[in-house]
Amino acid sequence: MQINGLSEYKFKKIAEESLRNALRLHEDSILLYKNGSYPSAFQLSVLSLEEFAKAKWVDHYYDSMITNNGFPKKGDDGYDEYVKMEQGWLKLLYLHPEKQFAFVGREIFDYAPSFISKIEERKLELQKQQATYVGLERSKGKVDTSSRVSIPEKKIKQGTAKQMISLLNH
Repeated sequence: MQINGLSEYKFKKIAEESLRNALRLHEDSILLYKNGSYPSAFQLSVLSLEEFAKAKWVDHYYDSMITNNGFPKKGDDGYDEYVKMEQGWLKLLYLHPEKQFAFVGREIFDYAPSFISKIEERKLELQKQQATYVGLERSKGKVDTSSRVSIPEKKIKQGTAKQMISLLNH
């Protein structure tokens, strides 16, 4: 399979649709919260955060490309290196903790240190998973069969969902 660089159209489309999706997820999380479904509201709120980050990231990357040297064309010196670099960058858009950290980005000091730590230590990702799935605790690649069964309604309470939704409203 021949891999070419991402077109300018697709950059714009990904940024725009990610932003639309982030807003939809955020609105849905508010509806779920109002109807007492706190784990689902929390989970959608974190997904919204990730989509906001993706939109911001893609838009920034696109602006950097057109502001600097523009998008390389096939045949330009360094085109193959650019495509490899772009592929590495695009893979980041599929890593949830990376998007969570990208959300705070340059505004890192606008957020509580505890929230930043939660992202860095992958605890926000764990919380998102706990808001979604019933299961047992995992440690070092193994399932702890002696742990209590994790139930979303017991792990994610109203205050946790409210806090995440409020963070996105801000």
